[in-house]
Amino acid sequence: MPHLPLIVFVFALGACVGSFLNVVVWRLPRGESLVTPPSHCPKCNTPLAWYDNIPVFGWIMLGGRCRYCREPISSRYPVVEAITGLLFVAYYVIFFVLRKGLSCSPGMQLQQSFQKDWAVYLLYMWLIAALLAETLIDLELYIIEPSVVWTTALVAVLFHALVDHPAMPGTLTSVAPSSAALAAGAVIGWAISGVLYKFGLLPQSFPQGEPLLEAQRAEIEQEHREAQERGEEVEPLPPFYTSWQIRAEMRKEMLFLMPALLLGAAFVLLTLRGQRFYGPWMSLYGHEWVRGMLG
Repeated sequence: MPHLPLIVFVFALGACVGSFLNVVVWRLPRGESLVTPPSHCPKCNTPLAWYDNIPVFGWIMLGGRCRYCREPISSRYPVVEAITGLLFVAYYVIFFVLRKGLSCSPGMQLQQSFQKDWAVYLLYMWLIAALLAETLIDLELYIIEPSVVWTTALVAVLFHALVDHPAMPGTLTSVAPSSAALAAGAVIGWAISGVLYKFGLLPQSFPQGEPLLEAQRAEIEQEHREAQERGEEVEPLPPFYTSWQIRAEMRKEMLFLMPALLLGAAFVLLTLRGQRFYGPWMSLYGHEWVRGMLG
């Protein structure tokens, strides 16, 4: 199939994803639903018709203004949509025209095509979209949204467990037995830490809030003073931390990581030197879905 129709298709797909990213970037950090209410003008709250929501072109056709209240609509919306669409096109060209970028097993020829490898392409584009969303949220609010990270990790694990196969570009089923054992031990250790933390047996780092950058603190203190002058209630700022106190809180985070580090190392040693462990482990390792998931 000629590349041009597919390039047009992936640009349209990317632009639609970019339109959704605009919703994610605005609503997710503010605790709002990504589904309801439907798209509306940020100024007059009038719901937008489907033809006003066409990525990039909808904003252009409206002249950058709401059809109803005629207030200007930020150019960030079409810019994010266009950037996402262009990223989808760029990676399509890299993967399927130039045939570079997707990792393969040693000795495997780079013969990927969109018709055959569209699934792994969409997985990579999920990652690109997630990174773009996190970048935009961080740029505006100086935070990383955990739910984007968790969802992306879950999608990747499920994909490589259920879809991955040895002939697929980007396969992780070729992971070495010792590396797979490292992943298995680390995941078990991480789960143990999670349970201990859930029941209060591991301390929380920065329980009163993480330290603010000096520029952030000055800006937020100014906002608090203005809010108090208006008679509004404000959340207390996190306390000031000395360098020693910050290091003490970081030690709590290292304590959380220790079960994963120790069990990961223990599983590797057992696969290399533990005769009783080696046979059952290699039997489990023989399943493609296990190798893909642990890879």
